Amino acid sequence: SPSAEPLIEPTATLVLSQDTSPAYMVSATRIASMAAASRPLVVMWPAVSRLVVPGGEQYPMAVLVGGLPSRDSGARDQPRLAAYQIVEHRVNGRVGVWFTPSFGNLAIQCRRECERGVLKRWLSAAAAVDPHTMVVFGGCDGSSMYNDLTVVRATSVRGALPTLELEIEALAAVPGGNRPAHRLGASLTAIGDGQLVLFGGSVCEGGPYAFLNDVHVFDMSSGEWTDMTPQIRGPRPSARAQHAAHYFAHANSLLVVGGTGVDAHHADAHVLDLDSWTWR
Repeated sequence: SPSAEPLIEPTATLVLSQDTSPAYMVSATRIASMAAASRPLVVMWPAVSRLVVPGGEQYPMAVLVGGLPSRDSGARDQPRLAAYQIVEHRVNGRVGVWFTPSFGNLAIQCRRECERGVLKRWLSAAAAVDPHTMVVFGGCDGSSMYNDLTVVRATSVRGALPTLELEIEALAAVPGGNRPAHRLGASLTAIGDGQLVLFGGSVCEGGPYAFLNDVHVFDMSSGEWTDMTPQIRGPRPSARAQHAAHYFAHANSLLVVGGTGVDAHHADAHVLDLDSWTWR
Protein backbone atom coordinates (compact mmCIF):
# COMPACT_ATOMS: atom_id res chain seq x y z
CA SER A 1 0.00 0.00 0.00
CA PRO A 2 1.22 3.58 -0.63
CA SER A 3 3.25 5.15 2.16
CA ALA A 4 1.54 7.75 4.32
CA GLU A 5 4.79 9.67 4.74
CA PRO A 6 4.75 13.37 3.74
CA LEU A 7 4.89 13.83 -0.02
CA ILE A 8 6.34 17.33 -0.13
CA GLU A 9 9.51 17.84 -2.12
CA PRO A 10 10.83 21.40 -1.56
CA THR A 11 11.77 23.18 -4.77
CA ALA A 12 11.76 26.87 -3.94
CA THR A 13 11.41 29.57 -1.35
CA LEU A 14 10.20 33.05 -2.28
CA VAL A 15 10.67 36.01 0.01
CA LEU A 16 8.51 39.09 -0.49
CA SER A 17 9.81 42.05 1.51
CA GLN A 18 7.13 44.58 2.30
CA ASP A 19 8.73 48.01 2.24
CA THR A 20 6.37 49.32 4.90
CA SER A 21 5.71 49.38 8.61
CA PRO A 22 2.60 47.75 10.07
CA ALA A 23 -0.50 49.26 8.51
CA TYR A 24 -1.47 51.52 11.41
CA MET A 25 1.99 53.18 11.31
CA VAL A 26 2.14 53.89 7.58
CA SER A 27 1.79 57.52 6.57
CA ALA A 28 -0.95 58.58 4.21
CA THR A 29 1.66 59.74 1.69
CA ARG A 30 3.45 56.38 1.85
CA ILE A 31 0.22 54.44 1.37
CA ALA A 32 -0.68 56.56 -1.66
CA SER A 33 2.74 56.11 -3.26
CA MET A 34 2.65 52.34 -2.66
CA ALA A 35 -0.80 51.99 -4.18
CA ALA A 36 0.24 53.96 -7.26
CA ALA A 37 3.75 52.58 -7.82
CA SER A 38 3.45 48.91 -7.07
CA ARG A 39 0.93 47.53 -9.51
CA PRO A 40 1.92 44.09 -10.84
CA LEU A 41 2.76 43.12 -14.38
CA VAL A 42 -0.37 43.07 -16.52
CA VAL A 43 -1.29 39.44 -17.17
CA MET A 44 -4.27 37.32 -18.17
CA TRP A 45 -5.38 34.09 -16.48
CA PRO A 46 -3.27 34.00 -13.28
CA ALA A 47 -4.02 31.51 -10.53
CA VAL A 48 -5.45 33.38 -7.53
CA SER A 49 -6.22 32.42 -3.95
CA ARG A 50 -6.68 33.99 -0.53
CA LEU A 51 -3.89 33.42 2.01
CA VAL A 52 -3.02 34.68 5.46
CA VAL A 53 0.22 34.46 7.40
CA PRO A 54 -0.09 32.48 10.65
CA GLY A 55 -0.90 35.03 13.32
CA GLY A 56 -1.78 37.68 10.74
CA GLU A 57 -5.40 36.81 10.14
CA GLN A 58 -6.42 40.46 10.37
CA TYR A 59 -4.51 41.14 7.12
CA PRO A 60 -5.56 38.52 4.52
CA MET A 61 -4.14 38.85 1.04
CA ALA A 62 -4.81 37.63 -2.46
CA VAL A 63 -1.81 35.88 -4.00
CA LEU A 64 -1.52 35.81 -7.79
CA VAL A 65 0.69 33.12 -9.37
CA GLY A 66 1.66 33.01 -13.04
CA GLY A 67 -0.49 34.50 -15.79
CA LEU A 68 0.05 35.32 -19.46
CA PRO A 69 1.78 38.67 -20.08
CA SER A 70 1.42 40.54 -23.35
CA ARG A 71 3.84 39.57 -26.12
CA ASP A 72 5.45 43.01 -26.19
CA SER A 73 6.08 43.13 -22.43
CA GLY A 74 9.29 41.09 -22.64
CA ALA A 75 8.16 39.20 -19.54
CA ARG A 76 7.38 35.75 -20.93
CA ASP A 77 10.50 34.29 -19.30
CA GLN A 78 10.10 36.04 -15.95
CA PRO A 79 8.52 34.32 -12.92
CA ARG A 80 5.27 36.08 -12.08
CA LEU A 81 4.08 36.56 -8.52
CA ALA A 82 2.18 39.29 -6.71
CA ALA A 83 0.25 39.77 -3.48
CA TYR A 84 -2.56 42.24 -2.84
CA GLN A 85 -3.43 43.32 0.67
CA ILE A 86 -6.05 45.72 1.99
CA VAL A 87 -4.63 47.63 4.95
CA GLU A 88 -6.35 49.89 7.45
CA HIS A 89 -5.06 53.45 7.73
CA ARG A 90 -6.24 55.59 10.64
CA VAL A 91 -6.86 58.58 8.36
CA ASN A 92 -7.49 57.14 4.90
CA GLY A 93 -9.45 54.07 5.95
CA ARG A 94 -9.03 50.94 3.84
CA VAL A 95 -6.38 51.10 1.12
CA GLY A 96 -5.30 48.34 -1.27
CA VAL A 97 -1.57 47.78 -1.73
CA TRP A 98 0.30 45.56 -4.20
CA PHE A 99 3.58 43.81 -3.37
CA THR A 100 5.46 42.70 -6.47
CA PRO A 101 8.98 41.94 -7.73
CA SER A 102 9.29 45.54 -8.92
CA PHE A 103 8.34 46.95 -5.53
CA GLY A 104 9.35 45.52 -2.19
CA ASN A 105 12.37 43.35 -3.04
CA LEU A 106 10.86 40.06 -4.10
CA ALA A 107 13.81 37.68 -4.08
CA ILE A 108 13.31 34.33 -5.77
CA GLN A 109 15.46 31.41 -4.66
CA CYS A 110 14.38 28.73 -7.03
CA ARG A 111 15.72 25.78 -8.95
CA ARG A 112 15.68 26.07 -12.70
CA GLU A 113 12.88 23.55 -13.10
CA CYS A 114 10.73 25.58 -10.73
CA GLU A 115 11.44 28.82 -12.56
CA ARG A 116 10.11 27.17 -15.71
CA GLY A 117 7.19 25.93 -13.68
CA VAL A 118 4.07 27.33 -12.11
CA LEU A 119 5.27 30.96 -11.92
CA LYS A 120 5.49 31.08 -15.73
CA ARG A 121 2.23 29.36 -16.59
CA TRP A 122 -1.29 30.53 -17.23
CA LEU A 123 -4.76 29.04 -16.94
CA SER A 124 -3.71 26.97 -13.94
CA ALA A 125 -6.34 26.10 -11.34
CA ALA A 126 -5.94 27.14 -7.69
CA ALA A 127 -7.61 26.60 -4.33
CA ALA A 128 -6.83 27.30 -0.68
CA VAL A 129 -6.86 24.05 1.34
CA ASP A 130 -6.42 25.99 4.59
CA PRO A 131 -5.95 29.68 5.45
CA HIS A 132 -2.17 29.51 4.89
CA THR A 133 -1.89 27.06 1.97
CA MET A 134 -2.73 27.42 -1.71
CA VAL A 135 -2.54 24.52 -4.20
CA VAL A 136 -2.06 25.13 -7.93
CA PHE A 137 -2.79 22.50 -10.61
CA GLY A 138 -1.65 22.22 -14.21
CA GLY A 139 -1.84 25.05 -16.74
CA CYS A 140 0.35 25.70 -19.76
CA ASP A 141 3.43 27.75 -20.67
CA GLY A 142 3.00 28.11 -24.42
CA SER A 143 4.86 24.90 -25.28
CA SER A 144 3.52 22.30 -22.84
CA MET A 145 0.52 21.52 -20.66
CA TYR A 146 0.84 20.12 -17.14
CA ASN A 147 -0.96 17.94 -14.61
CA ASP A 148 1.24 18.54 -11.56
CA LEU A 149 0.44 20.11 -8.21
CA THR A 150 2.31 22.96 -6.55
CA VAL A 151 1.86 24.28 -3.01
CA VAL A 152 2.24 27.96 -2.14
CA ARG A 153 2.36 28.45 1.62
CA ALA A 154 2.42 31.69 3.62
CA THR A 155 4.77 30.95 6.52
CA SER A 156 5.80 34.06 8.43
CA VAL A 157 6.17 37.79 8.72
CA ARG A 158 9.37 38.97 10.38
CA GLY A 159 11.59 41.99 10.81
CA ALA A 160 11.10 45.63 11.79
CA LEU A 161 9.99 46.25 8.22
CA PRO A 162 7.89 43.08 7.83
CA THR A 163 9.07 40.43 5.40
CA LEU A 164 6.37 38.14 4.09
CA GLU A 165 7.69 34.67 3.25
CA LEU A 166 5.97 32.48 0.68
CA GLU A 167 7.26 28.93 0.21
CA ILE A 168 6.68 27.07 -3.04
CA GLU A 169 6.91 23.29 -3.08
CA ALA A 170 6.18 20.55 -5.58
CA LEU A 171 3.51 18.18 -4.33
CA ALA A 172 4.12 14.65 -5.63
CA ALA A 173 1.24 12.30 -6.28
CA VAL A 174 1.64 8.65 -5.35
CA PRO A 175 3.34 6.87 -8.29
CA GLY A 176 0.91 4.85 -10.34
CA GLY A 177 -2.07 6.85 -9.15
CA ASN A 178 -4.94 7.98 -11.36
CA ARG A 179 -3.48 11.39 -12.08
CA PRO A 180 -5.76 13.52 -14.30
CA ALA A 181 -4.73 14.30 -17.86
CA HIS A 182 -2.70 17.41 -18.62
CA ARG A 183 -5.01 20.40 -19.02
CA LEU A 184 -5.60 24.13 -18.70
CA GLY A 185 -8.62 26.14 -17.63
CA ALA A 186 -9.91 23.58 -15.12
CA SER A 187 -11.40 24.42 -11.73
CA LEU A 188 -9.87 23.25 -8.46
CA THR A 189 -12.04 23.52 -5.35
CA ALA A 190 -11.30 22.68 -1.71
CA ILE A 191 -14.10 20.67 -0.11
CA GLY A 192 -12.67 20.21 3.40
CA ASP A 193 -10.63 17.49 5.11
CA GLY A 194 -7.67 18.23 2.85
CA GLN A 195 -9.53 17.20 -0.31
CA LEU A 196 -9.66 19.00 -3.65
CA VAL A 197 -12.09 18.51 -6.54
CA LEU A 198 -10.84 19.06 -10.09
CA PHE A 199 -13.45 19.55 -12.82
CA GLY A 200 -13.18 20.04 -16.57
CA GLY A 201 -10.61 22.02 -18.49
CA SER A 202 -9.24 21.67 -22.01
CA VAL A 203 -6.29 19.98 -23.69
CA CYS A 204 -4.56 20.36 -27.04
CA GLU A 205 -2.45 17.55 -28.49
CA GLY A 206 -1.43 18.84 -31.91
CA GLY A 207 -4.94 19.63 -33.10
CA PRO A 208 -8.05 21.52 -32.01
CA TYR A 209 -8.68 21.92 -28.29
CA ALA A 210 -10.62 19.09 -26.66
CA PHE A 211 -12.82 20.03 -23.71
CA LEU A 212 -13.34 17.89 -20.62
CA ASN A 213 -16.08 17.30 -18.05
CA ASP A 214 -14.43 14.69 -15.82
CA VAL A 215 -14.20 14.89 -12.01
CA HIS A 216 -11.15 13.96 -9.94
CA VAL A 217 -10.47 14.19 -6.20
CA PHE A 218 -7.03 14.71 -4.67
CA ASP A 219 -6.36 13.81 -1.03
CA MET A 220 -3.61 15.92 0.53
CA SER A 221 -2.86 13.41 3.29
CA SER A 222 -2.37 10.37 1.05
CA GLY A 223 -1.19 12.10 -2.12
CA GLU A 224 -3.66 10.04 -4.14
CA TRP A 225 -5.88 11.05 -7.03
CA THR A 226 -9.24 9.32 -7.51
CA ASP A 227 -11.15 9.53 -10.79
CA MET A 228 -14.75 9.88 -9.66
CA THR A 229 -16.19 10.22 -13.17
CA PRO A 230 -17.31 6.58 -13.60
CA GLN A 231 -19.16 6.67 -10.27
CA ILE A 232 -21.09 9.88 -10.83
CA ARG A 233 -24.77 9.70 -11.74
CA GLY A 234 -27.07 12.21 -13.38
CA PRO A 235 -26.66 14.32 -16.55
CA ARG A 236 -23.15 15.71 -16.76
CA PRO A 237 -22.46 19.33 -17.65
CA SER A 238 -21.19 19.70 -21.21
CA ALA A 239 -17.41 19.64 -21.51
CA ARG A 240 -15.93 23.06 -20.76
CA ALA A 241 -13.00 25.14 -19.56
CA GLN A 242 -12.52 28.56 -17.92
CA HIS A 243 -15.66 28.10 -15.83
CA ALA A 244 -16.21 29.02 -12.19
CA ALA A 245 -16.75 26.59 -9.31
CA HIS A 246 -17.73 27.05 -5.67
CA TYR A 247 -18.19 24.67 -2.74
CA PHE A 248 -21.24 25.01 -0.47
CA ALA A 249 -20.23 23.33 2.80
CA HIS A 250 -23.73 23.36 4.31
CA ALA A 251 -25.03 21.30 1.37
CA ASN A 252 -21.77 19.44 0.62
CA SER A 253 -22.23 20.40 -3.00
CA LEU A 254 -20.10 21.81 -5.82
CA LEU A 255 -21.55 24.51 -8.07
CA VAL A 256 -20.16 24.83 -11.62
CA VAL A 257 -21.10 27.94 -13.62
CA GLY A 258 -20.43 29.05 -17.19
CA GLY A 259 -17.25 28.45 -19.15
CA THR A 260 -16.43 27.89 -22.78
CA GLY A 261 -16.75 24.73 -24.89
CA VAL A 262 -16.19 23.53 -28.44
CA ASP A 263 -18.61 25.87 -30.18
CA ALA A 264 -20.17 27.99 -27.46
CA HIS A 265 -19.81 29.96 -24.28
CA HIS A 266 -22.00 28.64 -21.48
CA ALA A 267 -24.35 30.52 -19.16
CA ASP A 268 -25.68 27.49 -17.31
CA ALA A 269 -25.20 26.22 -13.75
CA HIS A 270 -24.80 22.66 -12.47
CA VAL A 271 -24.63 21.25 -8.94
CA LEU A 272 -22.71 18.11 -7.97
CA ASP A 273 -24.02 16.51 -4.76
CA LEU A 274 -20.87 15.21 -3.06
CA ASP A 275 -22.79 12.91 -0.72
CA SER A 276 -24.44 10.91 -3.49
CA TRP A 277 -22.03 11.96 -6.29
CA THR A 278 -24.92 12.99 -8.50
CA TRP A 279 -25.15 15.88 -10.93
CA ARG A 280 -28.34 17.88 -10.54
